[in-house]
Amino acid sequence: MTYKLLIVSAIPVYKIHGAYYTLDLWLKDLDAQLKVVSELCLVCPVLSRQTILESDLRPTPSSIRIVNNQILNTNVDYQELVHLYDVTQISANRPFWLSGVERKIYKHAHAANICCIAGISSNRARTTILNAKNKSVLKRIKAWVIYFGINLSIHYFTERSDGIFLVGSGLVKLINPKHTNIFVNTASWIRDVELIKKNDFLNKVFVINERNNLRICVAARLEHMKGVHVALDALKIIKDRAGIGVPKLLILGAGCEEEALRGQALDNGLGNDVVFGGVKSYPDEFFNTIREYDLMLLTNLNDEQPRLVFDSISQGVIPICPNSDQFKALNLDGFVYYKKGSAAALAEKVHQFMIFQNIPELCENLHKVAAKNTIDTMHKFRSDWIKDTIINIE
Repeated sequence: MTYKLLIVSAIPVYKIHGAYYTLDLWLKDLDAQLKVVSELCLVCPVLSRQTILESDLRPTPSSIRIVNNQILNTNVDYQELVHLYDVTQISANRPFWLSGVERKIYKHAHAANICCIAGISSNRARTTILNAKNKSVLKRIKAWVIYFGINLSIHYFTERSDGIFLVGSGLVKLINPKHTNIFVNTASWIRDVELIKKNDFLNKVFVINERNNLRICVAARLEHMKGVHVALDALKIIKDRAGIGVPKLLILGAGCEEEALRGQALDNGLGNDVVFGGVKSYPDEFFNTIREYDLMLLTNLNDEQPRLVFDSISQGVIPICPNSDQFKALNLDGFVYYKKGSAAALAEKVHQFMIFQNIPELCENLHKVAAKNTIDTMHKFRSDWIKDTIINIE
């Protein structure tokens, strides 16, 4: 059994010289979805003016039908579109007032008894509140308005969905317990060909002992909810410890907290130990950069399960993760977890790694989990669940 899929997305497509382009990150996900459906239609904003770096854009496959959401004006437009597909898939975590197209798609899909699937990739409502911490009163009020708008969308769409898929188990608490058809996805964008071979992983990690300093990395948007400040505080603790060499820390990413984080690094006496590396294009430039490091520190304070876990393992970099539900559900080797938000616990975990003896077993365990969680397996499992959902509503 196969099915025709209609996706509604807020991520724009750019029409340049008659061809369609979109973000390289989004395209990688679309390519994987294209493999498991018979037809794919993408309803989204279509922009003629490029507003992002050209290096971040890739051409969309001609087999994906692109529909500009601005041309859907009447009920007939929506009816004619949804009747061509077996499944409609929308994102449920945008503010309610920005979800007009999604609501109309759902309305007409329901009327035609077409399967409606809602996806939630992160707890954006809570993220908005976290990022507004210590901001002005006006910004905090705006954050709360967005918070309630997102939660209203989640309630509206999940109440009207035949199935709900979540990216990471940390999001289950967002859904009313009465909903039973919930599929929890693992976030991973790595392909089999991008996964380091197990022996190469072992050899790479063993080289650490031949160097004086550990090389550690953080890669995230530089905003409060990503917790990069926790990594800087942990590095200060490590530096203050007598007899321990100071690891070199690379911070990749950009965002509103960058200036504050640079100031924190200087205040912590880490001016010579921390480098801000900016944004690297994904995947090639990003993978080529992180491949030179030993540990990837994940410091997230919210409920998302970043694809960075498997990005890191694929390049032979060991992820050190918070002990929150969405990370523990991945069943990684127990050694990699530390108490979420605790700089002291993170510093201790980095120190433990420097004297850790069971590196072969650790690498083998991580490699085994990554091999089971590629972008293709992620979409294959989700597709099987959607097929079951279609059968159950017929």
